[in-house]
Amino acid sequence: MTLSRLVRRIAARIRDGSELWPGTGNRETIRNQFFARDPLVWFAIRTHRGRRRRIAEMLARPEYAHLQAHRFTRPADTDRWLQAQRVPAAARI
Repeated sequence: MTLSRLVRRIAARIRDGSELWPGTGNRETIRNQFFARDPLVWFAIRTHRGRRRRIAEMLARPEYAHLQAHRFTRPADTDRWLQAQRVPAAARI
């Protein structure tokens, strides 16, 4: 999921030629994203397993026992959950 979204976002920025930070002239290129010394795609692949493990370990700590963790596998799941969390306007008054 993370990798596919990352690649799509990089491809869109390369295609559009949009700046990463306005006014800097810093733009994505095929060369700097796929053939650089440490490209972002390779970084995501290399660090994925360790990041998942560290998050699971952190959430298992007693000081975080009061937290309710949600794991969404698709953007649509996230959208549905966020929609369910919205408080109706009448209840906010």
